[in-house]
Amino acid sequence: MQYHGIVKSLEDIGIDLICKNEHRHVIIQAKCWSDKVKIREKYIFQLYGAKKYYAKSIGKEENEVEAIFVATNTYSDKAKKVAEDLGVTLQTIKLKKDYPQIKCNISKRTKKRLYFLPFDLHYDTIKIEKRSGEFFAKTVLEAETQGFRRPKKIKQRDAA
Repeated sequence: MQYHGIVKSLEDIGIDLICKNEHRHVIIQAKCWSDKVKIREKYIFQLYGAKKYYAKSIGKEENEVEAIFVATNTYSDKAKKVAEDLGVTLQTIKLKKDYPQIKCNISKRTKKRLYFLPFDLHYDTIKIEKRSGEFFAKTVLEAETQGFRRPKKIKQRDAA
């Protein structure tokens, strides 16, 4: 398994994980969004395009690469239909809260100690460098106890 999204950030082309062995290549896009929004078809189209691009980049046929979309929330009816037509597998999983997912970041420019939640707009662009005192926290209390605070102006993602 290769972590792709967390390493490549915004340049991940819509692939979070690459799982492969000598017989099988699987690309996975994962979303941990608020349960108040639904995954729309544009994200399925993105993963399908990523599948085609990835297959070509490794010298495989498109049908030799499997695309799986995993989310903690639900899919729109149109997204389900598009996934079925394009051969993208959809999975829904319950959010586990037993692993750290809050990014505690120290600004290189201002030295502010801020934490970001998975549904924050810029969450994916925040990189954690453990050597600089940054870390992933399990709870807001843990982040705040270590001197991190929530940004004053923060936007959340809109999956629409």
